[in-house]
This record gives sequence, C-alpha cells and structure tokens, in this order.
Amino acid sequence: MIIVKLSTPLFEVPQEVLANILKQTPSCLGRWEGIQFYANTDIESCDFYIVFEGLEKKEKILCPPQNTVFVAAEPSSLKRYGESFLAQFATIIICQRGMKHGNKYYNQPGHTWFTKKNYDELMRTASVQKNKLLSIVTSNKQGSEGHKKRYEFCLKLKEYFGDSADLYGRGISEFEDKWDVLAPYKYSVAIENYIEPDWVTEKIGDCFLAHTFPFYYGAPNISKYYREESFVNIDIDNFELSSRKIEEVVADKFHYENNLPALIDSKTRYLNNVSLVPMLHNFIMGGICKGKQHKEQMVFYPEKSKAFLFFKKMFKHGSN
Repeated sequence: MIIVKLSTPLFEVPQEVLANILKQTPSCLGRWEGIQFYANTDIESCDFYIVFEGLEKKEKILCPPQNTVFVAAEPSSLKRYGESFLAQFATIIICQRGMKHGNKYYNQPGHTWFTKKNYDELMRTASVQKNKLLSIVTSNKQGSEGHKKRYEFCLKLKEYFGDSADLYGRGISEFEDKWDVLAPYKYSVAIENYIEPDWVTEKIGDCFLAHTFPFYYGAPNISKYYREESFVNIDIDNFELSSRKIEEVVADKFHYENNLPALIDSKTRYLNNVSLVPMLHNFIMGGICKGKQHKEQMVFYPEKSKAFLFFKKMFKHGSN
C-alpha cells in the first residue's frame, strides 16, 4: 500500500474538510486502488507528501524528497504563488502559466463536488428524474471582475427566460445542498469566475453528477477532461448569442435524451479521474515522481503572503 499524506488549509471546520476528502473514495475509506490517503492527519512517514493549496502550519514528515507535490487550487486572477514556497516541492500541479518551477504539470485543480452525496451514492445513481427545465446557479459575491460579470449575466438571463428558469445562489435564493438546484433540471448554467486553460472547477462537474446538461463558460480546453457532447459553450460577454444558443437547445425536445449518454460518461470521468483523489492517484501511478525512494526528514513552511491570508478569510465567508 502506498501511503500519501495530504495537507489542505483548514478553511472550513476540520471535520468537514476531512469528510470532503473521504467522500471522494469508495466506502469513504480514503483509499483508492492501492493508495491510502491521510488527510490533515499527523503521521510520521509517508511515500508521497502532497499539499493542496496551502499549509496552516509548519509540517515535518519523513518522505522521499522527489515525492513531494503541491497542487494549486486557484487561477492567476485570484492568487500568484510565491517562488520560495513552490521551491519546497519537487513537483507542482497548476493551471497558471508563467510560474517558475523546474517540474510543473498544467492540469485542473481537482475541486471536490458541492453536493452532499458520496462517491458510492453517485456511482449507484443510474438515472435522475427531471421535472424542470433550466436552473441558473450563481452568487451575489463581488470579489473579482469575474464574479461581477457572472452575477450580472445570470440576472439578465433570468429576466430573459422568466418563469422558464429558476435562479439560485448565495444572497439570492439560497440552498443547503447543490443537488437540490441541479437534479430536478434538465439544464443548468455553469460559469467559472475566470477564463484560463485548465481552470476547471466543480461548477461543471456538479452538473454531470446530477445528470444535468450544462451551458458552460470557462476553460477553453474543457474537452481535455470531458466529452464535447456533454456541454455547450457560451460566452457571457455576448448575451445575445448565448441566450439564443441556450434557447435553441432547450427547445429541442430530443436534445437532452440524445446527449444523456455523454453526460453520464462525463460524470464517470469526474468521479474517477478529475476530482482530487483519483487525479492524484493517476499522477502517482503514472510516474509523476521518479527516482530512488530514500526517505529524508523534511520540513515544509506555510506561505505567509497577503494573498493567502485574504483567500483564507474569503473561504471562511463562502467561496462560491
């Protein structure tokens, strides 16, 4: 068994952070095909040490130096990571271009789904009953230009479609479980807060899990991760074109059923390849870290940048 220590910032209640990791794995055991993940758990030794987004405190671990990995969770519009912080790790997984590091992989960050269902429940869900047409999920958060554009587009879209669409989100019409605002609908709108290659979050993945067809605004290389038939790209900078495209699709009475197999395929990709735990498994088994497996006592220090502290505060107040 390969042992992985996984450290994440405790932006939420520690038990909730752990639960969000465990729910990605079969039987919520934190294990994936020969790899055991210990999330925010004090262990003395591991085969791989992986940090997702940042550290809360100094960490000491006995680990092969070449098997240390950092996964960046944010796009360049919200945060730039310090070179000295990144230099602590042999490998970084990041969507941001231009960061200086000798061994970097450009990839989506592996964001976990926001529905409360776990891996087993989602894999067992063969069909989802649909009795509504279109949902729009957003937030009144105005922390960046991307947030503002998303909010304004969604308000305008709701006005355009009227009673044919339902608008949800923090500060608008709040919900406890994202499943409830996706599962009843054939279609939904998924908008990233920034456009960058490989910046792909749970926003589109949550749609797939609920068998809901997404109209997507985000990463230009989204088809690197999901079936092209399982989404339609829109442009929030062109409301007329986007609204017309959405209108034409939802008016096609055969569209949803014809594209359902692709939706389910993308759902499987999200659960088994794109979310954090299987993504890390695939990188490890694919040989992301090579060389001798001699372990050394290593010390890792948190990043003390203003950006990290701001991001931590933002998460505590809701990150949608």
